[in-house]
Amino acid sequence: MDEIKNTKKYNFIYSKLVESENDLVGLVAYGMYKQHKISFINDFKEKYKREPNDSECEVFFLTSTTTDQLQKYRNQAEILVSEIVSNTTLEEIQNFESDMLSNYEEKIENAVKRNVPSNTKSLIIGICGSLIGAIILTVMTLFFYFWGNTIDKDRMKDVQEIIKNNNIPNPQNGQPLIPDSLKIK
Repeated sequence: MDEIKNTKKYNFIYSKLVESENDLVGLVAYGMYKQHKISFINDFKEKYKREPNDSECEVFFLTSTTTDQLQKYRNQAEILVSEIVSNTTLEEIQNFESDMLSNYEEKIENAVKRNVPSNTKSLIIGICGSLIGAIILTVMTLFFYFWGNTIDKDRMKDVQEIIKNNNIPNPQNGQPLIPDSLKIK
């Protein structure tokens, strides 16, 4: 009969703390109750050098199963589960951030390797660019030099022709100083 009575007490505590099979907080609270009970028994054995009797166990049962004490088990369980979830979530976030940072660093490093030429390649590109620039500058200088000389020769020919024909302009007679043939067109 005592065994049936004790079984009902235990089932009563379980059903008061655990609301369903998936009630993690309730299961943890029940585990805390069981831990409290084992601690009571071990402390009792250490202090009195014997097992507690039924009436001593009844006192523990009455004090540890009050509505307030059962709520305390659930509150402690909620805090513990919350801390576990928070710590697990924080670890996962840190792992994710670390993996993401590592992947970004690797991608950046690969992009730099693909797109930034080596020192030798940079030197060759620099020398080739300088040579091409020098060639372009030389060609432009020669072009303008010859173009300038050609224009000057044409004007010189015009002046020589005017002098040769004695066709020197006289501004006092109304002739322009620079004939139309010498004006830049």
